[in-house]
Amino acid sequence: MANSNKRPPDKSDLKYYKCHPNKPVKTVICIICENAYHKKHVLRDITSNSDEHMLNDVAKKVIALIKMKQTKEIREELLQDLQNKTLEKHNAVINKEESDIDSLITENNLLKQLVAELQDKNQLQKDIIELQKQKNTETQINKKTYAEAMSEIKPKPKRIPRITVKANDPNQKDTMELLTSCLVTEKNIQTKFIRKKNDNVIEINCMNTKSLETVENALKKKMKNCAINIEQQGNPKMKIIGISNVTKMDEDEIELDFDTRNFKQFQNKAKVLHMYTNKRNKTDTVLMEVSPEIYKNIRESNNKIFVGHQCCKAYDLINVNPCFNCGRFGHNTNKCRNDPVCIKCSDNHNVSECKNSNIECINCSYNNTTYRTSLPTDHLPTDRLKCSILKKKIKQYINSIDYLIEPTLPAFDESSAMKQLCNMQANKQLYQRQLNTNKNSGKTVNSRTTSLQQRTRQQTSQQQQSNNGGKDGLN
Repeated sequence: MANSNKRPPDKSDLKYYKCHPNKPVKTVICIICENAYHKKHVLRDITSNSDEHMLNDVAKKVIALIKMKQTKEIREELLQDLQNKTLEKHNAVINKEESDIDSLITENNLLKQLVAELQDKNQLQKDIIELQKQKNTETQINKKTYAEAMSEIKPKPKRIPRITVKANDPNQKDTMELLTSCLVTEKNIQTKFIRKKNDNVIEINCMNTKSLETVENALKKKMKNCAINIEQQGNPKMKIIGISNVTKMDEDEIELDFDTRNFKQFQNKAKVLHMYTNKRNKTDTVLMEVSPEIYKNIRESNNKIFVGHQCCKAYDLINVNPCFNCGRFGHNTNKCRNDPVCIKCSDNHNVSECKNSNIECINCSYNNTTYRTSLPTDHLPTDRLKCSILKKKIKQYINSIDYLIEPTLPAFDESSAMKQLCNMQANKQLYQRQLNTNKNSGKTVNSRTTSLQQRTRQQTSQQQQSNNGGKDGLN
């Protein structure tokens, strides 16, 4: 018999599954939403796990308070972590934005500078375009024809002639003292220099025409024992090429034809100096001397001159060349008594026999050695553009001629010059051989000498004619 103190379990509150009558229901009560769940579905945030009939109200409240406190702490921790992460992200975003802002500010400043530079360049380009337009407009307005340009050729500056004073008595020694004392008393004269030309001749160069006249009058009054002379300038010389002389006119007839067709209005007429026939094209070339007024008229007429039935071209004749035998100035090849010198390399052989590839001007080399100058020597002595000595000689010649307009020189061709040098030295050798032969045979050589001289002059003029295709101004 069972103990009477033990009460059987009160199963009046128990509930059983309908499908399993012997299995009691076990539920999980959520203290928040107060809903019942199967135990196997519980994952988290459940306040109790007990039999429904054993959980009283006090336990439920205690468990609910504990869970609420834990939930609050967890919530605060989660909120704090979330706040920290949000703050870090916010700070990172702020730093990145600040960096981007700094970069944008720098880039903006650079762009402003670039824009300013581009604006300056654009303004400069606009100014250049505007100036170019103005220049083109002025060029079109001021564009002149060849005739107008030739009509405005600047005249050559007038050269003041020099005065020479020569004592009538060769033994007179005080000419310079007398001249100086005479000029000191004149207060209205201006002179460049006074120098001795030689033992008996003194040369005076004045600054202007008025001083020239004053000096001349004063010297003629006070120095009657001396000859006072004024330097006389020569007339220009020209060369007319390509004359088809079908009527076989001689020099006098050619001269008359020139004067009749071209120079009627001038008192002084042209004078023919020499005429020869070009063997290559069978045309005649005339060398003539003209007055300064006629020379200016020919230049202003585009260097054209009428003769016979045709219009021919006229060129300046400035025949300043070194001797083709020795290379020096002051004499021609036929009258040279010096030993032959190569005009190309300055050695003691003929230029036709020269095998040296180096070119050396004999005159510039001599000037450097004698006067300790430093002139360039890598050119021919006939090079009008490079040879300083030849330039000086040409300038002296031009100053001695009464040009009203600056003359022009033909272009220099080195290969043509070399051929001319070889031909001239060959003619010199031929002339010397014939001269020696005639001396030994006792015959006169006047006719042959004249023939050789004419041949030499013709070759020289023909060579200059071939170089007259282009023109260079004298520096």
